[in-house]
Amino acid sequence: MSLHIDFEPHSWSYGFAIKDDRATHNDPENYHLWNAYTDDGNTYQVVELGADTLDRLKQKIRMYHLRKHNGYGERIAARRLEQLRKELQAERISYGELAELEGLKQYIDAEDVELLEAAGVPEN
Repeated sequence: MSLHIDFEPHSWSYGFAIKDDRATHNDPENYHLWNAYTDDGNTYQVVELGADTLDRLKQKIRMYHLRKHNGYGERIAARRLEQLRKELQAERISYGELAELEGLKQYIDAEDVELLEAAGVPEN
C-alpha cells in the first residue's frame, strides 16, 4: 500500500496514517479531532475515517479491516478470538462478548468447535 499525504502523521495504525487535528479547529460542522487516511488497495482512492477520540478512531480502523477481509482483518480477528477464548474458558464471558464472537464467526477455523459452539454456529 502506498499513500502520498501532505502532512506529517501523528502515527500509523494498521496501514492508516493518523493525523492529530486537535489544534486546527476550523469547521465545527465537519470537524474531527483525529483523522486517519489510507488507500483501499484496489482503486487507490483515499479512505478517510474521523473520530473525536483516538481510541474511537482505532476502533473504526479495526472495523474497516474486519469488513474488508484483508490481511489486517484476519490478524485483528485472530487476536480478538484468542482473547474471547480465554474469557470463555474462564467462564466470565459477557453477553456483549458473545455477540462480538458471533460477529467474528467467519474468522473462526472450521475445526474450532469450542468457539463455533459459543458463536452459535450449528454443527454440520
